[in-house]
Amino acid sequence: MISLIFIKMEPWIEKIPQDDNWIKLIFLLCFITISILRAINPFMFSYLIRIFDPILFFKLFDKEKTSLYNNFFLTGYVFSVIVFSITIFLIFEKIFPSNYNFKKFLIILVSIVFISILRFLIIKFFAKIIGFNRFINSFFLKNMTFFIQLNISLFILTLIYVFLFDYSKYFLFTYTIIAYFLFIFSQFWVVFFYLKNLKSNVLYLILYICAFKISPWILIYSNVIFLRH
Repeated sequence: MISLIFIKMEPWIEKIPQDDNWIKLIFLLCFITISILRAINPFMFSYLIRIFDPILFFKLFDKEKTSLYNNFFLTGYVFSVIVFSITIFLIFEKIFPSNYNFKKFLIILVSIVFISILRFLIIKFFAKIIGFNRFINSFFLKNMTFFIQLNISLFILTLIYVFLFDYSKYFLFTYTIIAYFLFIFSQFWVVFFYLKNLKSNVLYLILYICAFKISPWILIYSNVIFLRH
């Protein structure tokens, strides 16, 4: 479905110059977005950027009255999906060179937005079935916090990669592999934190990993490969 959308958009996308200048505009957009994030709530932002101490952030802000549906977390989500998308794009660009094709970036961006929203809705639906609904807001807040913190780091490292390391694939692969394992570790931490409140823990863990941690990467990869040909 995502691939068909981009096939129809192709005449418009082809008008965009296919060089790396648009990447610099994406970085500018990210910088503006994170500046807005800080302006929305400077106090919360000051604890959010303490990437190596997320527990303190949870102690202060992981409360029942804290909602994900506010300007702070929504802006953080926008910032994160853009940074995450451009990082994945740069990895694909090293593996499957396309002369910095803007269409490939859009495919990745829309795929990530589509998958994250779908994942959010499915988890909320199954949370009611398995009796997890009372923890769901805290569960999403922890996931979102880790995701934003990860992408703050990726934003800084990707800027270094583009402007200082001149697109060095060794630097790119090194920091993205480290970031990927840290992200997986954070996701397992969140899952195990709440699994103690459920029955059939192993079954839920396997289903969660397969449905929401493995299949999204397969979907993104298949869309990029499909439109590459």
